[in-house]
Amino acid sequence: MPPKRKQPDTNSSAGSASKKKQPSTSSSARAEPFSKEENELLEDLYVKYGGDWDVIYTKFTEARGRTKAALQKRWSNMMQLKSKKEAKEGK
Repeated sequence: MPPKRKQPDTNSSAGSASKKKQPSTSSSARAEPFSKEENELLEDLYVKYGGDWDVIYTKFTEARGRTKAALQKRWSNMMQLKSKKEAKEGK
């Protein structure tokens, strides 16, 4: 039987370099739910710029303080809700 491999020491400083970098959080990023106005703005920007999230993020955050990840997640959730609603209505 081959010898067991030694597990890396997770307590050493050398092991910390291989750890995934944690996403930084901005103190200016908002945590509360998206408002109706924000949903409408996000939809308008997506229609205008497609999936160019860098542009959407720049335009959206000039006054609203949302992260790009939050915008992408909200857009995905909005599309899932729309799809479910349309399926329920038989469209």
